[in-house]
Amino acid sequence: MTHLHNPEGRPDSARQVQVLIVDDHRSFREKLQLFINTLDGYACSRTASSGKAALDTIRDCAPDVALIDYSLPDSDAIKLIRQLTREVPRLRCLVVSGHNDSSFARRALDQGALGYVIKGEPLELKDALAAVMAGRIYLAKVLRTE
Repeated sequence: MTHLHNPEGRPDSARQVQVLIVDDHRSFREKLQLFINTLDGYACSRTASSGKAALDTIRDCAPDVALIDYSLPDSDAIKLIRQLTREVPRLRCLVVSGHNDSSFARRALDQGALGYVIKGEPLELKDALAAVMAGRIYLAKVLRTE
């Protein structure tokens, strides 16, 4: 699916980018959901606390992008990215992780993620979402120098 963009490169407000958040920490999911819903052109109406819940949810809502925690209780981002993109081939995956290590990022990108950011960097997450939705790879700034 192609998304229309305005001249500033943000998604057209007539069609909001639908975001799924997959993270096992409820407070983080809630904060991230609130943040996503403040961004022009983005809406997060669904969250999941596990890989299984994400697979069940994606079958119902078919989001445009999934924000996935690297470490989940029943899965890891690598396995989940493969499963989710099999279900929804156009899905763009962005890993949001506490692992500040380029080897984790490399594995995620090698398996189909379009981006990797570190938790706690909301402004970087905004840039990463824009890049991923434009079909570009995004790597956390802190990892670009390694």
